[in-house]
Amino acid sequence: MLSWLARRREDSRVYRCIKEMKWELQWANLVNRATILAMAQGVRVTFGEAGMADALDRPLGCSREALFDIYSRMEGIRDQSSVRSAALSVEHAKITTLGVEVWMCTLGAGITPHNREDVVLIWSYLASSFSHVDHAIRNLRDIEKRTREMTGAVGEMLPPIPDMEWKEHCAYVPSALKSRALGLARFRASLLPPAMDCEAPSPVEPDRSG
Repeated sequence: MLSWLARRREDSRVYRCIKEMKWELQWANLVNRATILAMAQGVRVTFGEAGMADALDRPLGCSREALFDIYSRMEGIRDQSSVRSAALSVEHAKITTLGVEVWMCTLGAGITPHNREDVVLIWSYLASSFSHVDHAIRNLRDIEKRTREMTGAVGEMLPPIPDMEWKEHCAYVPSALKSRALGLARFRASLLPPAMDCEAPSPVEPDRSG
């Protein structure tokens, strides 16, 4: 059995991931949110083939130990993918990292139940961007094309599926979070004026020159 301190350390890793993802999506415009959503759903196809589909869909029904085992494996996948992608494209590396972290946060809803509302909020941000998924997929394909032209890279950088199938995957929300996340996304959309549909203010970077 884990000691209290070891469990606190694990919870802290999960909390930090959820907090950073929530902040990232809060400040992102809808196209950038859709780009993260598209990459996350492309990643899900791979994770599903690795036997993780049930845990990703219903994290609230799994044991904490099983969830954290998968979470740790995802951390390793994220770190390896980030290093490999960074050698080709910093832009692609960041998006890949965020795509994996969406699912780490999703598992976090079961690992740290007190953060569950933040995970629902994360999925509401992602779901609210679905109308921009076509644009996001085109952007990802453009990044892939530019990277290949600059580096001569071979092999798959993105999901080896047709764009229409990829878009269909992007409509997915984990069943354990779906009703609340979609309800919140619809409520938020009803409050936005049309001019805000594509843009959200960018965070102001602090002045570190002094």
